[in-house]
Amino acid sequence: MSAFAFHEIRKSYTGHAGAPVHALRGLTFEAPSGGFMVLLGSSGSGKTTALRILAGLETPDSGELTIGGRSGRGFAARDRDAAMVFQHPALYPHLTVEANIRLGLEIRRIPSDEIRRRTAAAVELMDVGGFLNRLPATLSGGQMQRVALARAMARRPALMLLDEPLASLDGPSRGALKERIREMQAATGTTTVLVTHDQAEAFSLGQQIAVLEDGRTLQTGTPRELYFRPENLAVARFLSKPRLNTLAGKFVRNGAGVCFEAAGLSGQAGAKILLPPCLWEVLSGWEGRPLILAVRPENIEASSGSPVNESSRIHFTASVQRTELLCGMEDLHLRIAGNGWVARGTRFKAEQGARIELFVNGDSLLFFDPESEKRIE
Repeated sequence: MSAFAFHEIRKSYTGHAGAPVHALRGLTFEAPSGGFMVLLGSSGSGKTTALRILAGLETPDSGELTIGGRSGRGFAARDRDAAMVFQHPALYPHLTVEANIRLGLEIRRIPSDEIRRRTAAAVELMDVGGFLNRLPATLSGGQMQRVALARAMARRPALMLLDEPLASLDGPSRGALKERIREMQAATGTTTVLVTHDQAEAFSLGQQIAVLEDGRTLQTGTPRELYFRPENLAVARFLSKPRLNTLAGKFVRNGAGVCFEAAGLSGQAGAKILLPPCLWEVLSGWEGRPLILAVRPENIEASSGSPVNESSRIHFTASVQRTELLCGMEDLHLRIAGNGWVARGTRFKAEQGARIELFVNGDSLLFFDPESEKRIE
């Protein structure tokens, strides 16, 4: 049974001058019980609104929310057994760290011995034992967020709701707290929902990810399913860093075999890319029709090396516009038929203004219908 499920949930607010703001437009997805679910999307996609509806802090305009098979209608927030951790830690400034962690348990009149056991377990897992007697104002941002997580964990809720808890932290603090969150979920088995706009964060923590855009669900699946089998161009673009490389063109047969003819942009000549036989059957019904070819930056190689099967690869040439070195990785900013592309790797050794030959394995290519933007399988 799923821990909770959204069925065509809609939510609107009144914006400036009385104009409606549609936060959710038929949001639909479900989360497995005891799993780690991530809501991933850019700002304004509806992530936080969905989390607040799940917590009972907002009421949907229409649609159905079920929690543990029970309808969310008339299901008060206090009865949902959900703990929420926000981007900015909401700690009581006049209470010590220990008092902050214990407070929720004391309000619920948990027996004293149980409060001590739960507090000790949360303190150990979140590693906050070194400052139990300090006030929140004396802590760093990462330390305060660990206290907020310890307080939520000590409650042992049925639902742990995390609203971008890492967003305000620096790099080292983010990495350390991410490990704590992973350990917390694994140790407790609590159904956990994390809201984030960061793809790497979502992929490293989530067992299931729902990609949201404009208040709708684009796709739900495991990290591997989303990465290797994006259902549409929007998902492929959002999950690609620094950006997804695309070419508009068509699939044609000629004397050289089967190729993708890319249209040129900004007065530049087009490009013809010979496709390997492994793609012919996939594209057999698309001959002569418009297509979008896409490839991720990390799947581009600068030399053929010693591939197992050279016939399964495509190669093309591009001009190098500029290079960027990023902690051992190098980004090549390229121009292909007037289109800007980026290749990311470690062995390019190319200079600005040079022409370079690049290679991509055929199974790394993605093709999309330009009209529906759905992936062609």
